[in-house]
Amino acid sequence: MKITADANCYLTEVADVSLDERSFRSMVIADSPEDAARWRQITAEEKASLEAQQAIFENQDITPEYLGKVDTLLAGIKKSINGVEMSDEEVIKNKSFYPTWDDAVGNDLQQGFKFSCDGSMYEVLVPHHATEDMRPTSIMALSAASETENKVEYYRNIGG
Repeated sequence: MKITADANCYLTEVADVSLDERSFRSMVIADSPEDAARWRQITAEEKASLEAQQAIFENQDITPEYLGKVDTLLAGIKKSINGVEMSDEEVIKNKSFYPTWDDAVGNDLQQGFKFSCDGSMYEVLVPHHATEDMRPTSIMALSAASETENKVEYYRNIGG
């Protein structure tokens, strides 16, 4: 049975295969349905992501020094990720890289700033200074219970 990947796609193993042993093919000849079930199609972007992961971890021993470099990289991403244009779906997919509410407290938050809080992602709608009592989940609960016409919506719940 011949399995062929669509245009701009590749076939790769379904099972967890280490990055250094993973293969990418445009066509596979399977001897049986079980053999065919061992393969799945991925996009060229997914292939590039897997190859980038392999390049990061290739020939790397996990040492305290290496983990320090990873920590520095993640801190840099957290500081600059709000400057990257992403759809709501992409924001949710990458929420682990965004600042948390605890990171935001005590800072002036600008419109469009995104952060995670209590498992959800939020976007600042009105610039303000973040204080403990402005936690999105608390403000939204109070706002929903309030019947005043002059409610200020500080955040938009993106989801999560």
